[in-house]
Amino acid sequence: MAFREDSNYYHTFVEFPPIRGETPKSYLIHINNIDVWIPKKICKEFTGISAYIHTEILEKNLAEAKKKAGAWRKEFRPKNENSIMEEKTFNLDTQQFKHLISLCHPDKHNNSKIANNITAVLLKKR
Repeated sequence: MAFREDSNYYHTFVEFPPIRGETPKSYLIHINNIDVWIPKKICKEFTGISAYIHTEILEKNLAEAKKKAGAWRKEFRPKNENSIMEEKTFNLDTQQFKHLISLCHPDKHNNSKIANNITAVLLKKR
């Protein structure tokens, strides 16, 4: 194995907005419109807005973060605020509906808009 004179040979210089979070072992940085956790031990010359980051691990963490962000955007976003209640049917008995209505009733939630909407949907489905 040949000795590399450049100590940053395996690292990529990355500039990013100020860090979004930090734990004792990693930084949360925003790169390419994605938030990604980067271990502190693979960073060199970290300034808070730039660093040399180990290239292989950076690419692996970016790929994983993109995959997770894509899954979140595709699978978990409801079409509208009532979509969960309108698309699925529940096989609940009368007593269970009473419990659900009492749990989300507007009187218990300062007459909030969402409590009113969900209570109305439950009353229709009852």
